[in-house]
Amino acid sequence: MRYIAATVAVTSALAGCAVAGTPTSAPVTDEWREAVFDAVAGLGAQMGPIGDAMVTHDHVTNYTAMHNACTDLRGYVDAMQTKVLPGPDVKINDALQGGIDGFRSMADQCVALTPANSSRRLDKLARTMDEADKHIKDAIKMLNAAVPKN
Repeated sequence: MRYIAATVAVTSALAGCAVAGTPTSAPVTDEWREAVFDAVAGLGAQMGPIGDAMVTHDHVTNYTAMHNACTDLRGYVDAMQTKVLPGPDVKINDALQGGIDGFRSMADQCVALTPANSSRRLDKLARTMDEADKHIKDAIKMLNAAVPKN
């Protein structure tokens, strides 16, 4: 769980996404870039309560709070997708879609976690989160922004 919480913390440091349109590989505008940063920042904010529920002051995972936060994350990534995709750049769209799909899968896996979960399920959750995080960071890099190092 600590590894997952650390990954959540790293993801929370990211920033941004938004704006609908037809993907034409047009130049990325400052407006769309800022919209992307805002959406990813919102994604990071959604991850905070998940990490808080996983690593409480008494080191006991609060599964009810975690399930609620993961359900909220699922709703956020669904809304994020409709707000930011498609944007003007196909490659950035692909990276964002990979991240959105990954965080959606992570939220679904997270809601299913129980105190009896095997380390294999927890490892799968961590891998899903890492892959989703990588896609989002790739999109941010394509937008010529600095990405925090792990």
